[in-house]
Amino acid sequence: MRKLFKLAAAVLALGCAIGVASCGGKDEKLIKIQFIPSQDASIINTQAPKLEKLLEERMPGYKFEIKVGTDYTAVVNAMLAGQCDVGFLSAQQYAQVSVENPGKVEPILTSVRSAYQVQIDYQGDVENQIKAMNGEITDYEYLGQQAEQSVTYYNSICITMRDSGINSVTDLAGKKVATQKTSSGAGYVYPAVLLNKNNLKFVTTTPDASKGEVQAVTQNGYPAAVSAVLSGDVDAAWLFIDVRYTAFYNNKDSEYYQ
Repeated sequence: MRKLFKLAAAVLALGCAIGVASCGGKDEKLIKIQFIPSQDASIINTQAPKLEKLLEERMPGYKFEIKVGTDYTAVVNAMLAGQCDVGFLSAQQYAQVSVENPGKVEPILTSVRSAYQVQIDYQGDVENQIKAMNGEITDYEYLGQQAEQSVTYYNSICITMRDSGINSVTDLAGKKVATQKTSSGAGYVYPAVLLNKNNLKFVTTTPDASKGEVQAVTQNGYPAAVSAVLSGDVDAAWLFIDVRYTAFYNNKDSEYYQ
């Protein structure tokens, strides 16, 4: 519910910029909103009717239609085609659409994220942050607790089964890894940059470890990527931090992963 009201506040603020002058008229103005599937789409879809109702109560004269795009690119395409009025995009998507279609979209709001406490406690110390997240630091308990502080950045993480033998980025050479479509920041772009920095690269064919190749197996959403790891279809998966504490992942708590 907390997230619902945060989204409502954001859209209400957007309403001030997208045509409040029509409020009070006889004809209701339909505002179509799309979210990128940055988490399980079913969660957003479940909340959408409540958010639509709340917004319509707060903004008389408007009707709202809220949907989740099938993927990140679909939301951008819907905006460019005039199929939605408001799109909640990632920074990477906005940068891309601004370069490829200058002047077509306009940013009205930017967001911050509630940090995970481990990000604050181990800020600037990536090695120990990872250890803390995996329960490898004595007397430090990490259960996905969020901090009071907010952050403006977004992290990608790689998960694998605990006994996989994969303990570093370089261990991914020759492995199959679940990714999202190439427009996904956490699910593809950030990992691709990290691989490149370590003389590795994504390929779509059988990978050759001697050439630093990592096979990217595209998944339709983060839950599918989690399932691919747990079922053994892939060796690892690139996801957003910290997918392990989302509702879908917790449903798999009988499995042992890192």
